[in-house]
Amino acid sequence: MATSSTDAVLAALRQITGTAALVEAQLGMQTQMQGDAFFQLAYAKQSRMNHLRLALGCQKIRTVWVTNNIRMLSDAALAGKVRALEKDFFSTEDPMSVEKKCADLNRSVVVVNNNDAHEAGSSDRLARWVARCPDTVFLAWDWDNHHWLSLSYPLAALVDVYCPAHYENLYPLSRFNAAIAVVPCGTVQWTVAFMRARQELMLNAVRVAGPLGKHIYYGAFGYRNQVIATLEPRYPHVRFTNHQFHDLTPEEKFLEWVGFKLHMIVPVLNDVPIRLFDAWVTGGIPLAPESLRFSTVFADVDARDVVYYSAADMLEPQAMIRNALELFDTGGREGMLRRHNYGLLRHHGEQRLRRMLEVARDLIGFTGP
Repeated sequence: MATSSTDAVLAALRQITGTAALVEAQLGMQTQMQGDAFFQLAYAKQSRMNHLRLALGCQKIRTVWVTNNIRMLSDAALAGKVRALEKDFFSTEDPMSVEKKCADLNRSVVVVNNNDAHEAGSSDRLARWVARCPDTVFLAWDWDNHHWLSLSYPLAALVDVYCPAHYENLYPLSRFNAAIAVVPCGTVQWTVAFMRARQELMLNAVRVAGPLGKHIYYGAFGYRNQVIATLEPRYPHVRFTNHQFHDLTPEEKFLEWVGFKLHMIVPVLNDVPIRLFDAWVTGGIPLAPESLRFSTVFADVDARDVVYYSAADMLEPQAMIRNALELFDTGGREGMLRRHNYGLLRHHGEQRLRRMLEVARDLIGFTGP
């Protein structure tokens, strides 16, 4: 490293204060998680797991239920055994309705997502349903374990099998649930059948020669916000948006995504976000941060199908964008189809659901679906 570069690194380090104190606080928290209360929790959870093994071991489960936020997985090709719960399913407290719903969930697997399983940041309602259904396997797919620990901790403690989407915080999360397996995010906006039916539309779409990157603003993540704000003057489709995107129909979302050649990926932290997989499945090229280059999720991706950006690229992004556009244009129809198939076959929520069910079967011993 050149002397001037070294000096710049040292100068930057001097501006970062309190690092040692933060590390000590983290170590202190980890030490506390080795206390007796966590052993008692582990023992109680193992008792429930033993009950499930006795009740469901070598038995065929009736249904796989998925909550509303991942309802697109109800179209998964699992012998017609995957069904979606109604929105706000866990809000019901009417005794007759509760009794019927418990009967529907009995001897089944319920896959909850962190966005469906809480009310104003609390998992109390889910806790009541887990208690009411002793012969039901509750499995959580948590997309926010990298930053929303106030929800992830109780969610992990409540469910029988806990599948965080990111590798961050695995040690403390494992203290709340030993039945833990990382299952990355995947495409859940569209079913496989929906995408296959629109393959030609995707291939023939007129695309903007630039990046799409609408992100929700989160005040706690200043670096991410600064990246987006820095890019917006040059690339107006990389900007902050609101949650109204979730109100669009699958068709409207699809048409927006296939309208761009490139997709800007600006993670909250160093997570691998869902929009990365949505970019591939709609035939585009994702622009991902350099820090994700060696992520295991990228292990088998074709080098032509992702472009990495550095901190310097955020200030002078033109060359990076030109390189990505050249890759897209050179790949043409074949490249779009390659990325589309890669996204569907390797990174659709359907594959993630199969993996989560494999984990649950290995732990509990049920069969099917």
